[in-house]
Amino acid sequence: MDLELSLSNAKVLILGGSGFIGTSLTKAFLEFNSKVTVVSTASSQIGKTNENLTQIKHDFEKGPCDEIKKNNYDFIINCSGYIDHSDYLVNGPNIIKNQLFVLFNIIDSIKNKKFKKFIQIGSSDEYGQNIAPQTEGQRESPSTPYGFAKSASTHFIQMLVRNIDFPAIVLRPFLIYGPGQKMDRFVPYAVKNCLNKNNFHITDGKQIKDFIYIDDFIEIVFCSIFSSNAMNGRIFNVTSGNPISIKEVVDLIQKICNGGNPIFGSKRIPKKENKNLYAELDYVKSSLNWEPKITIEEGLLKVVNYMKKL
Repeated sequence: MDLELSLSNAKVLILGGSGFIGTSLTKAFLEFNSKVTVVSTASSQIGKTNENLTQIKHDFEKGPCDEIKKNNYDFIINCSGYIDHSDYLVNGPNIIKNQLFVLFNIIDSIKNKKFKKFIQIGSSDEYGQNIAPQTEGQRESPSTPYGFAKSASTHFIQMLVRNIDFPAIVLRPFLIYGPGQKMDRFVPYAVKNCLNKNNFHITDGKQIKDFIYIDDFIEIVFCSIFSSNAMNGRIFNVTSGNPISIKEVVDLIQKICNGGNPIFGSKRIPKKENKNLYAELDYVKSSLNWEPKITIEEGLLKVVNYMKKL
């Protein structure tokens, strides 16, 4: 399929478009000449002069968005909400409100509208303590408010599919990384310290995780938009299929940066963290004819080169 021809002038609504994933998606759709509307509580820093980009500043925690109600869209992608792994007694109600209640208001904003597909961006945290490799058919077992809110959002979307034929799917990414990610995330944190030849705190590094580069994630979004198999509320794990330990990732970053001194074991692993969180590619490969292209070595090199320029 010619993506440029198919996406040219397509009306795309990206919810949470000022974050890492949302910004990357916005740039990608604009490259295909799509008409992109970004909704976020913050202003996007890209494409301010791009005639194909419309920005709406709105907080869905306060209610539906009247501006969205006035327009029609072909594709809607929900990557709204922030990441917070706090315990329930620390910030649980706010986390649930930010993820699940926001989704209620999003749906209220687009109800009675005809569109081709709604893509809910979920999270591997929905699996909680499930034994790896985690699969789409497993019953979710979230162990944090964030994981619960994401899982509840998935089930809400699937209820809408059964109840009103809502044209939606759920993409469940594992650890997405790439240029432009916030500095408090694992990969940019390690890269920054290795580039600066710092000592830095890290866990024992024994956790086994799955890292997916942002460009691969964007590609599966495009695949799912046009695939006839991506429908009926189906869940797709977005993964590299190559699990790797945290220590191995840090070692690779050290090698690329030629520096840095990680103090392994000086940082505590959160009790609720699943130390083995990775999935297999079989289902998504057979359903969407997709597989990742960028290896962890290539992806980390891209991040390092990007951060060198900052």
